[in-house]
Amino acid sequence: MRQRDRPGAGSEVNRWTRSSPGALAGRRPAVRMSDLPMRPTSCRSIALAVTMLLVAIADRATASVLAQQTFAPTTSWRPPNVFPGSRGIDGMFDFILALTGAVLAGVLICLVVFLIRYRHRPGRRAVYTHGNPRLEIAWTVIPAVIMALIAAFSQRTWSQLKDPAQLPSGPDVVKVEVWARQFQWFFRYPGADDTFGRTHLLWRRNTGIPAEEIGLMRDDPLDVFEPEQIEAIRADPQRRHLLEPDPAAADDIVTSIMVIPVNRDVVFNLTSLDVLHSFYVPHMRIKQDAVPGLTSRVWIRSDRTSIEAIGQSAPMTAKPFDIVCAELCGANHYKMRGQLFVVTGDQFKGWLRNNAPE
Repeated sequence: MRQRDRPGAGSEVNRWTRSSPGALAGRRPAVRMSDLPMRPTSCRSIALAVTMLLVAIADRATASVLAQQTFAPTTSWRPPNVFPGSRGIDGMFDFILALTGAVLAGVLICLVVFLIRYRHRPGRRAVYTHGNPRLEIAWTVIPAVIMALIAAFSQRTWSQLKDPAQLPSGPDVVKVEVWARQFQWFFRYPGADDTFGRTHLLWRRNTGIPAEEIGLMRDDPLDVFEPEQIEAIRADPQRRHLLEPDPAAADDIVTSIMVIPVNRDVVFNLTSLDVLHSFYVPHMRIKQDAVPGLTSRVWIRSDRTSIEAIGQSAPMTAKPFDIVCAELCGANHYKMRGQLFVVTGDQFKGWLRNNAPE
């Protein structure tokens, strides 16, 4: 049956013609929103909203429980920053927070105004629009300019902290190696020779002793390996050096806590023994990934000791700064916490003497 022969076809055409004169000229008739069917809010949408709310509450509760396990005292706002070189990060944080807060307030105000002004009223018909090109250009260009300005202003702080050419150097710089492993941190200091000894994956032993965990060989390798292993290593020219003792490793200090002196630059070499980790010290605003097979470098300098910044846990016992892993690294990721003590120069020298290998 042709369209014109269908019952009511003529009345349908007349209805569209009356509602949209442009239909006679071959243009598509305008569609009014009031002609479209409206659906009430579904139970599925309500259930989704309630589920998201419960997830947010559970996440906040979990964060509160984990915060109680921290070494440093918790605060309702960000912890005090003891690293002068990273204070530009706090300034950028405050600026971005204020900017996004203003945008959020503007969006919410517009939302409320639109809800009230364009609410449903009897006899009122909605009109379809294709948008406003000038307005769309404005809300695209303005955020792009803001992002470019933020990137330009933050480049100086980023370069100061991460650019290898700007890392501190000199005899007064403290060198520390940071080794990450599920779910623990190890720290190595050079001895009196100011040289790090060799480490190798083949020398690693899961004994709980930090030096052996990172693969530092202080003993004669011939006294450690089995005869079969020794023969296999000797047969490989590229690994034959692993059977030779390394004198530089004899005085290396390897611990599971970090101690650094106040008001001195400290340069870290970071790596990982297994999976991707992230070395994060909230009180210094420093975060750097530890990647297996790669060495990343970053530096810090504290202008206050741990006692001056966060107090004491007991008489003559400083509270440490937290070292946390900021990269999901396994089931016990939340337990991967370390301790960083900032002490006076004399206390640091005494700590090195007390922890030097015998």
